Amino acid sequence: MRGGCQEWQGGKCTQPPYTDRDADGSPHGWLLQTLEALNRTWPHPQNRLVNRGMMATGPELVAKCPMTYIPKEADAVIISFADMCSAVKTWGVAETLRETLNSTFVWSLEVIVRTLLRRRDPPTIVFFNLFKWQERLYGEGPSKFAQSCDAVIAELAQFYHVSTISMRNSLWHLVHPAHEKTEHIPFRFETWTIENGLHFDLRRGDRMVAELLYYWLQSAASADRPLNLQSVDQMQWLSEYPGQRRGRSSCYSFDDSFGGSVAEPQILGTSGWTKVDWVRAAGGEKKKKPGYVASQKGAELRIDTRQAGLQHVSIGYLQTYSSSAMVQIECEAPCSCTAEELRAHTSSRTSTTAMSPKLRAVAPAGTTCTLRLRMLTDQQPFKLIAIHVEDPTGAAEDV
Repeated sequence: MRGGCQEWQGGKCTQPPYTDRDADGSPHGWLLQTLEALNRTWPHPQNRLVNRGMMATGPELVAKCPMTYIPKEADAVIISFADMCSAVKTWGVAETLRETLNSTFVWSLEVIVRTLLRRRDPPTIVFFNLFKWQERLYGEGPSKFAQSCDAVIAELAQFYHVSTISMRNSLWHLVHPAHEKTEHIPFRFETWTIENGLHFDLRRGDRMVAELLYYWLQSAASADRPLNLQSVDQMQWLSEYPGQRRGRSSCYSFDDSFGGSVAEPQILGTSGWTKVDWVRAAGGEKKKKPGYVASQKGAELRIDTRQAGLQHVSIGYLQTYSSSAMVQIECEAPCSCTAEELRAHTSSRTSTTAMSPKLRAVAPAGTTCTLRLRMLTDQQPFKLIAIHVEDPTGAAEDV
């Protein structure tokens, strides 16, 4: 099940194409299985699951507009980004925990947590991480704790006194017993994951996660909310990543509109760019990954930021090892900015949505800014997915 649907008793997420069901009626997907277990335990017509997950997208986009992506009425928030912190500087060289803590990934997670805790009625928060069991970047053998997201997530969870669910802690000694004979390991990760441990399968893996999450819900519901020792505003930041100051933000995406709460970027015109909705994955299956794509040198796409005056603009684009495409971002008069170049290529074998560094632009009062994306390379695809526009003079809407 992908994001963008809202589930309640008999609601939209239970229907194709959002989910399939097994012969016994169990839905595919650990979120839906957890919700159905919740409804059996605490039935209520207003129980609702809001799934704001986006394919191959880290926390950076959500952190730019947390009030847009996370409803104010949320009672519990599950934060999960599929072990995407990628603690690697170059091929085979691991980051230290301190370096990972000071990355945009962890800083964005921290922005989300602090935003939620500052709400007048803060939700219960739980981190959930899909641990990568098989080592692929540092050699053969089991993955190390410090080389996954589990280490930094545990640090964040303890720092802010929020919950964490760890597949590694639950299953490590069952997956990697002292005397390893593969045929005698009932919980070896290949039996409940796909793509060499990157994703849960829809038979055993999603059921295991749903059970862990359901038991966490039971514990959270039966426990009193702990007294906060101090407000978040009085707490230091764990990450030392610069740029913690945020202004009033607007996010636009070609991904799911989430019931209309997230608008698409306003495209004023294109030459050589094509809007796509579905792409074919490496395994041959089609996946819904909307955006605008160009692969010819000189192709241009024009975007209205919908904001006048001083603004900071970030472009969401597909970062992938399979393309070396480059684009130039520039402003059309009377809006002004310093042109910047973006590269699609990354050494990581996982393609993800990346957010570009902030571009400082200024448009005259009463006039919005028009950005132009121009392809600098040929025969290599570049994909536009989202745009974020920040008013640095306004206060962030965090409460």
